[in-house]
Amino acid sequence: MIPFGVTVGDDVFTVHKFLVVGDEKYLPLCGAEKDIDETTAWRRAVNCEACLRLPDLGPEGDCA
Repeated sequence: MIPFGVTVGDDVFTVHKFLVVGDEKYLPLCGAEKDIDETTAWRRAVNCEACLRLPDLGPEGDCA
C-alpha cells in the first residue's frame, strides 16, 4: 500500500510526510511549506530526505 504524502507549491516531485492541521490542510513535517494552503495531498510514496529521517506519526502508513 502506498501511503499518502503532500507536495508543496510548484514542486510536485518532492513528497513529504505531513500533519493534518485542518480540513484539507496539511503541514509538511520537515517545514518545507511557506503557506499551508499551498500543499496538495497525493497517494504517493514519501521521498523527501528530511521527512524520511523523521519518525512516523500515525497508523496510516508513513503519514499522519
